[in-house]
Amino acid sequence: EFTLLHGVNPTSVQRTSTGVYDHTWDMVLNSNTAKTATIAENEPNFIGRYAGAVIDSWDLETELGDFIKRKFALQARPSVTASDSPTYTDQEEFMTDMMNVRLAAEGAVDATLDAATPLKITGFSLGIKKNAEVAQYYGSKAVADAASKSIAIEGEIEMYYDDRAMYTLANNNTAQAMAVNILN
Repeated sequence: EFTLLHGVNPTSVQRTSTGVYDHTWDMVLNSNTAKTATIAENEPNFIGRYAGAVIDSWDLETELGDFIKRKFALQARPSVTASDSPTYTDQEEFMTDMMNVRLAAEGAVDATLDAATPLKITGFSLGIKKNAEVAQYYGSKAVADAASKSIAIEGEIEMYYDDRAMYTLANNNTAQAMAVNILN
């Protein structure tokens, strides 16, 4: 889902534990042509595929002490019958105690963000709306292409008010670099 969202594959480095990887997205694709995937569905009344699927919106939602939840909306070509049998792998779920958010001066490099003190957050949400639009042309019922129109990124941070640092940054309209780390 992240590759579809960002448009580029992450840099993945395996840790000493076999099968445990760090994934880092250092950049996003500088294009409005959306990455696509084929989505398989296998349920009692239908087994099929949806080709050309693009992410229209993606949300990260958290609640203190709970699982970190992701949800996304897709747009795709009409379904076709198939014989896919999706399989699932059990994975560790991420909880809010595995998450931190850090700020540093605008343009900060990863090492500076990593060294920054985590914010004392009590609530966090992030939403990316790609406003995907699928293109269809005369002479065909097929969806030919998908593009992102204007991308909007919105979020909200709730935190304990224990000093005026965040107030001052916001009041002075001071741009900051942000790192959201979810580590397990």
